[in-house]
Amino acid sequence: MSSVSSRPPDPRSRSNGHSRGPTPLLVGFSNDHPTLTDDLDYWVDELAAAGLERRVAHRLTLISVVVVALREMPSFLGAASEHITVALADLDTYDAVQVALVDPDLDEAWYSLADTTEEPISGRCRVLARLCRRNGLQVVES
Repeated sequence: MSSVSSRPPDPRSRSNGHSRGPTPLLVGFSNDHPTLTDDLDYWVDELAAAGLERRVAHRLTLISVVVVALREMPSFLGAASEHITVALADLDTYDAVQVALVDPDLDEAWYSLADTTEEPISGRCRVLARLCRRNGLQVVES
């Protein structure tokens, strides 16, 4: 991996202690939160400041938008598959996604993407879906 540490930083952490609301990884589409499309550059900057390489930060932000959009609008699946295929082909990005985008409510989005992508991306999507489910079980057990 080409970033500084062996694990990517958790992109949900704030680099400067200042809070601007939920990260793109956790935001839904509502009037209560800034829209993702308005804040893409901000989130890329925040993730890069947290230690991710800029290209990984950009792809992670893109993937978070795609996965949240897919969760909210299943009809987005065709377009989502194309974006995910390109972004998850990068192993550093895949490593970052395994940390940042495995919330329990994202498992179905990852399984849907697994069904519409080809290997090796479909396998990566299935791994991400299983991580989401595992995280959901940990929350229940707590």
